[in-house]
Amino acid sequence: TTLRDKLIFCIRHYKPAILFFPNSYTEYERVFDRHHTGRAAEDAWQSAALENYLPPFTASGLKPHLVPEVYYFSQPVD
Repeated sequence: TTLRDKLIFCIRHYKPAILFFPNSYTEYERVFDRHHTGRAAEDAWQSAALENYLPPFTASGLKPHLVPEVYYFSQPVD
């Protein structure tokens, strides 16, 4: 949850138009760091658009931001 909250802060602060994050749905991925990072990034992307999610961020002036374009990437299969 700490990683997700930091990503939400970055999304709300920088207001990106496009996000790229690791595909956590690949079955052949053996590096669990990519899986967990991808899940946290996807949760942060969805949660950063919600107005009443993490009220301290909203109270400090970081308004919700919906990123319109999202891309998943994964390692090629040998």
